Amino acid sequence: QCKFTDGVSFTFLSGTILAPGERLIVVSNQAAFEFRYGATTATVAGEYLGNLRNSGEHVLLEAADTTPIVDFTYGDALPWPDGAEGSGYSLVFAGGDPKEPFSWRMSTSLQGNPGSNDSLPFSGDPADLLSYVFATEPSGQIAGERFQLTFDQILAADQVTVVIEFSVDLITWTPATSDQLVSLLNQGDGTVTHIWQSPLPVSSALRQFARVVLQAR
Repeated sequence: QCKFTDGVSFTFLSGTILAPGERLIVVSNQAAFEFRYGATTATVAGEYLGNLRNSGEHVLLEAADTTPIVDFTYGDALPWPDGAEGSGYSLVFAGGDPKEPFSWRMSTSLQGNPGSNDSLPFSGDPADLLSYVFATEPSGQIAGERFQLTFDQILAADQVTVVIEFSVDLITWTPATSDQLVSLLNQGDGTVTHIWQSPLPVSSALRQFARVVLQAR
C-alpha cells in the first residue's frame, strides 16, 4: 500500500490506480473541503492525520515496499514561493526535481485548484515563447549598489524554466544563484514579479548586463 509517512500520515487503499493525468487528493477534513470547494470538485481518497506547516516540512510518499516515491522538504522563505505560505495560494509542483524550490510555484488563484490543473500548455512556435512566459518585458535598474533585473512572469507557464544570467562583458555569462533573488511578488492576476540582483556592486563593475534564458522542461 502506498502511504504518506512524513509530513502527514495517510495510507491509500490497496488497488488504488491512477490513469495518466488523473488526480486524487487527500484532505485534512473532508466535510470542510466539500463545504469550500463542493462535493464534485475532486476525487477525495480520504483524510490524512497531522498538519503541513506553513513554515516548511519534510514530505515523504512511499511505495508498499517503502521505496520513496516523493521525498522533499519545502520551505517558506526565498527561493521558495513565499506567497503560498498562509496567504491563500497553494504551492504547485511545476515539474522537475521536487527538491528544488524553482520546481514549485504559487497557484494562479486564491485557495488553489484542488483536483484540476491551472498549468498553461505551450502550443506555439519558439518565437512565441516570450509571450508565453512574460507578462512584461525584463528591465534593468540600479537599486543602491546593485544592478537589478525585474520582470513579470506568467505563473502558469510551466513548460519552460527561467534562468537569469549576469555578465560584465557580454562574453562570459554567470547563472544567478538563489541568493541573488530579491523578491517574488504574486500580483494576484496570474503573474508574479521577479527581482534579481547582480553579484557585484556597481562601484566595482560600472558596466553590467543581464539576460533571461528560457529552457524547455
